[in-house]
Amino acid sequence: MNTRWGTVLTADEPPALLAAYVAHHLDLGAAEVHLYLDRPDDPGADMLSSLDGVHVTRCDAAHWSALGGRPQVHVQRQTLNANHAYGRAGTDWLLHSDADEYLTGDPDRSLAGVDASIDTVIVPVGERVFAGEELSDDLFHGHVLWAFESGRAARRVFGPDAKYLLKGMTAHTAGKSFSRVGRNRFVGIHKTKARDANGQRDGKAEVPGITSSDLRLVHFDGMTRLHWATKLYKKCQSGQSRAALTKRLRPHRVAQIDEVLASGGDQDAVIRLHNRLRVFGAEKLGQLAANGQAEPIRFDPAAAARRLFPSADLDFAATSFDAVLIAREPDWQASEATRLG
Repeated sequence: MNTRWGTVLTADEPPALLAAYVAHHLDLGAAEVHLYLDRPDDPGADMLSSLDGVHVTRCDAAHWSALGGRPQVHVQRQTLNANHAYGRAGTDWLLHSDADEYLTGDPDRSLAGVDASIDTVIVPVGERVFAGEELSDDLFHGHVLWAFESGRAARRVFGPDAKYLLKGMTAHTAGKSFSRVGRNRFVGIHKTKARDANGQRDGKAEVPGITSSDLRLVHFDGMTRLHWATKLYKKCQSGQSRAALTKRLRPHRVAQIDEVLASGGDQDAVIRLHNRLRVFGAEKLGQLAANGQAEPIRFDPAAAARRLFPSADLDFAATSFDAVLIAREPDWQASEATRLG
């Protein structure tokens, strides 16, 4: 019997990125994609909901009312939606990921070989980086940098800028997890958790799991430089105090946010930070590749999307993506970026 797997994500992204995510994972063998649109009037909803196996949920007032109310914090909305999908999934496994995270490898083969006693499979992560000063206009162009084994190893490469990174990553090193469906588990942001007798998350109980030896997740932490800056601005505008963010986020993310606040909303300053962290000279990138720390990205979600949506007007140029992003996120002013107290 074939192993069936799917993915779940909560997204507020330009339609081209959602199309690429869906197409890539269907191409890889996903039987289901559960897409929760944080913006209920998202223009990509109709196009994506027409596909077999793609379950689109508009996160409108009725949806949140059925789930007990809309949380202010994005990660809480993600986990509510992920567990909603877990309860209705028709697959054996469900991967909780984001619109800028792309699974690679052979999930059908890998998951089919997992022992029945295992309820979660952790997928290690790397992040997209760029070669040279001139960035390609191809949205998915670049290399993947795998997490360093330690912060000390990352400091040898990044020097003082390592404070903005976790083992070389701007986002996370935890990876994302497949949860075995039907085992009454709680689907978290990164990990599968147990549930107690009342059905609530039990963070102390162990869930039998393994780390995949062959599946990997490539995280485009920001599809463009502007997208990366936007994500940081959104954290500043989340309505949480700095103390609350410090408690919830890792120190390297707090350092990035502090840099945004210190810039006074200057996008150029934030993009310069991005370039220091994610753009490498050819010699440095070559050394990292020789050590197995980096490699070219060898998959093409844009091509998969064009095959799946041959009549859709999908533009995967980085400049076009930025234009859509600016239209969707117009209020990047200094007063907004410094709202955090």
